[in-house]
Amino acid sequence: MNTPFTPLTNPCYKYYNIFDQMIITWRRFINNQRQNEIGFNNIYRK
Repeated sequence: MNTPFTPLTNPCYKYYNIFDQMIITWRRFINNQRQNEIGFNNIYRK
């Protein structure tokens, strides 16, 4: 079975992969910021 999405057949594959990694890291950054805000709010409420 020959997969159509490989770096050899699709030269844009690695660019999509880098873009996906950027989105994943950006989502992790946003989630970390939200968790930090929730943690600081809990500390200040106490």
